[in-house]
Amino acid sequence: MKHPDWFSLIDQWRKKNMGVTGITLPFLVGALSLKEKTIQPSESTTRALLQEIINQPVAGYIIQVQWCPNIDAPVLSTIGTIAVAQEKMKCSFRSKESGNISLIFSTNYQSDIVGMGCSNENDCLEKLIEYAAEPISNGSFSRNKTISGEYEYGKFVKRDLSYIDETIM
Repeated sequence: MKHPDWFSLIDQWRKKNMGVTGITLPFLVGALSLKEKTIQPSESTTRALLQEIINQPVAGYIIQVQWCPNIDAPVLSTIGTIAVAQEKMKCSFRSKESGNISLIFSTNYQSDIVGMGCSNENDCLEKLIEYAAEPISNGSFSRNKTISGEYEYGKFVKRDLSYIDETIM
């Protein structure tokens, strides 16, 4: 069975050594827009994608949003449903169809110190959307290291485009 493109992009990120923790929401939105030939994705594009992730989960997996200290940004990754029992979480969404947990926010994402400082699942989701809004609206989907060693959003680089092509095109 073929998985949705959003799942493949999230799931393959670490397996193909694109990053250690997970994929950013701007990258995910940008990659899907590239495939769908969407000229400029918007907040409604982002919201629709997140609702699809929440309401149409892939069996046996949950999408986890966590703070990546390496790139200083929230990222999405896949975890098996069995692993969720071991995760410390207070914020999660369930699929309306199955009732199963489909999206969780890790405690480091919820933290005021290193994360987004959110208090419940709706607050966490809104802060994720807000965080991603500017890079997405600017067409800056990739979080890249600058000369100074800091990370910032910019255009897709060749490695990003190869990953997108190999994973969903």
